[in-house]
Amino acid sequence: MAEDHSVEGRGLTVVGGGAYKLRPHRIKENAYIDYPEGRDAVFLESLQALTPGGGTEVLKMLCEESDKTKLPIIIIPTGYATTLRPMPMTVEQLTAYYAKFGFRPLQAIRPGKWSATILVRPS
Repeated sequence: MAEDHSVEGRGLTVVGGGAYKLRPHRIKENAYIDYPEGRDAVFLESLQALTPGGGTEVLKMLCEESDKTKLPIIIIPTGYATTLRPMPMTVEQLTAYYAKFGFRPLQAIRPGKWSATILVRPS
């Protein structure tokens, strides 16, 4: 059975043809090469296209807001099947997509066993 990724009940904010969910985040001090002092950021928990191009529309808006507020955006790219995209994008495809918006890998000072890709869009 396909997972339900509708916006109802998920706390997503709908804008135009897309939806998203953000939460405040603190980049830990002495954890990442680009942010040894640590700093406030926002974590993009969910980005969903409700219509073709809707996710891109929302991401552009979030990047503009990030530039205004000077808060970096953190994301862990994860693909999942939706009505618009029955075959989920791979982490590599998502990483390339987000790179077009200025996202780059967040590199740990002391890499551990956790191997998830974490991306940051500096402000």
